[in-house]
Amino acid sequence: MSKNTKEYDAKKLDELRCKIEEKEELLFKQISKALADGDDTMYNHLKQMQLQCKAELRLIEHIKNGMIGEFFIC
Repeated sequence: MSKNTKEYDAKKLDELRCKIEEKEELLFKQISKALADGDDTMYNHLKQMQLQCKAELRLIEHIKNGMIGEFFIC
């Protein structure tokens, strides 16, 4: 292992993934409510947070796959 490589605890990574998925599910419910209420400002804010969750989940998968291949967060 090179000095720039760090090992990751798979269990902790899975726990983090679960927490992010729970947060994403809650955001989905809040987004639905904002849409029903016609609250565009809240919808846009929540949607940005949901997109951040998706980016975090992609990063976790990239880490679990050994950081192989191209990767970007957007």
